Amino acid sequence: MQIEKDYSLGLHFTFEPSKNLPIYNWLYYKEAFSPYVVERFIEEKDRLVYDPFCGVGTTLLRSKESGIKSMGTDASSLAVFASRVKTNDYSEEDAKALEDWINGIDLGCYGCVDWRFELFSPSKAFPKRNLHEIIKIREAIDSLEGKAKDLALLALVCILPMSSLIVKDGGVLRIDNSKRAGQASELFKRKIKHYVDDIRNNAIKGPLPEVNVGSALSIDANPDKIITSPPYLNSIDYTKVYGLEISLLNLDEKAAVVDRGLSMPSFITKKTEAVLTGRDYIDSFAFIPIVGNYFDFTIKVIKEMHRKLRPGGKVVYVVADAVISTTYIPVDEICARIAEEEGFESKVIIGLRRKTRINGRIFDTRESAVVMEK
Repeated sequence: MQIEKDYSLGLHFTFEPSKNLPIYNWLYYKEAFSPYVVERFIEEKDRLVYDPFCGVGTTLLRSKESGIKSMGTDASSLAVFASRVKTNDYSEEDAKALEDWINGIDLGCYGCVDWRFELFSPSKAFPKRNLHEIIKIREAIDSLEGKAKDLALLALVCILPMSSLIVKDGGVLRIDNSKRAGQASELFKRKIKHYVDDIRNNAIKGPLPEVNVGSALSIDANPDKIITSPPYLNSIDYTKVYGLEISLLNLDEKAAVVDRGLSMPSFITKKTEAVLTGRDYIDSFAFIPIVGNYFDFTIKVIKEMHRKLRPGGKVVYVVADAVISTTYIPVDEICARIAEEEGFESKVIIGLRRKTRINGRIFDTRESAVVMEK
């Protein structure tokens, strides 16, 4: 296993560089990397790029922009929906349909949607006026069709954090009644204008990606390249962090539960039991139950990637090391070692280092791209 350092790469392991990029910024998704990571590793000769943890579609959108065919899956219905909307093709007719609808909407005609969330009532999460407006807008969106409907629904989901009393505190949704929430209807109109302007001025042309809800354990293609980032081993359940968005998108209180069933086990639940992988360098951490589950899934993912990747293909697997119960876990090196045992040549490119304080102790942690070549 080779270990290299490239701290210019680490600047792009977060969503921050995408915040000012048209279309990439249609939905703020803290966990996504920036398109530069994709730029760094794709090549003109690539016939198909795949992302088995596609998130909000950065790999797919950048591949489309580069004229390369791409496919992606994700366990999250929200992520797949956002990826499809962001990577779709749009015309002036789509922009005008959305613009005409928002300019003529009468929210007084709506308000019967039944919105429920598994953790608490949405009435606790929003000022009363905003809750009523969101429910009216959600029902009004169903009067739309096709691409305009999808764009409007993504815009509504996107404004939930700004219009709510919710603070996303690590892996916890916390209600802060002192938070100043923006007015939902005005935030929604601004977001629609943002989308319309991008369609008219910043349209991205290229091969239309294929995106589906599914597990990373089943890759339905033979890609030349896989560029992805799995959930980090950080005990955060993203189906809860984005649970309000998932429930409003699907109008289903149990939608997040369904997504959770397909997700990589990176967080501890009441049913989590220690799993032994038969690999000493992993099982030495077996006293932390989630670690065995996480790497057992990782082994299966890497096996599947090696099985489906074309000869000479390459995987770029962005991960972060973890500190759980003051135990440091070198996730990048473990993934690289798994890759070598499954037939890959591997390299760890350390892109970011940071100091992390856990229970009064300082840990030197890092984020890396694990490159696996078949």
